[in-house]
Amino acid sequence: MLPIFFLLLPLKDFLVWNLVISFSTFIPLLLSHQWNKILWLIWGIIFVLFLLSRVRIRMEYDALINLQWIRIVGKSSFYILLALAISLSTLTYFQANTVSIEQEGTKILDSIFSRTGIIQPFSNLQLSGTVDDILGKYIEQQIPDLGDFDPVINQPVLQEVRSKLSEFLKYPVIGNEKLSILIVESLKSRWQTFSSYLRIMFGIIIFLVALSFLKFFNIIFSVILIAISWAFLQILLTLKYLKIKRVGIEKQEIIIS
Repeated sequence: MLPIFFLLLPLKDFLVWNLVISFSTFIPLLLSHQWNKILWLIWGIIFVLFLLSRVRIRMEYDALINLQWIRIVGKSSFYILLALAISLSTLTYFQANTVSIEQEGTKILDSIFSRTGIIQPFSNLQLSGTVDDILGKYIEQQIPDLGDFDPVINQPVLQEVRSKLSEFLKYPVIGNEKLSILIVESLKSRWQTFSSYLRIMFGIIIFLVALSFLKFFNIIFSVILIAISWAFLQILLTLKYLKIKRVGIEKQEIIIS
């Protein structure tokens, strides 16, 4: 429906409705009193993306003699997808607090580590259990002469390996925590030590990776958008709310009947 809306509305009406549509995404945040200054910037970005989408649609529409819906909509689909992705990401970020995001990350890692054979090509080591359990199994593999590892009897060896791991991660390893929690907490600790410059660089890298993924996903999204908008166009033509007419000798246009 958006491509038809972008194509047919006069510019002044489009700008007004664009303000309404781009802002409507943030109504849940406004109602839950989570509005802050950064949301003004995100709102502006979404507004501009919808505006760019309209510009691309109009440029392609004006350049064609015969209506070619695939080309008209396909040229603007990426801007619409990017606007939707930013809207959903913003809602997810502000409605799910940092603690819940960390918990979800921990659950995902737990699920991965609990699968037997997840690192079978590299080692027979199992990653489930506490860090001390994993280190104990690692020590058993590295020092077969110890036999079955006893964390009490072999405490000095365990402590030495734990210290080396703490030194490597630059984060204190207690031993009774799960590996997933250790990874999340060590990453948080490492992130806090980064300078603003490095954080910006990582942010740019993450953005570029996400942008590449969106460009790939846009192939699927554009097909869906073209199909749905074309179906709506046919419905509106059937209901005689819209009609196609020729302007001059050859050019086709859609107008409100």
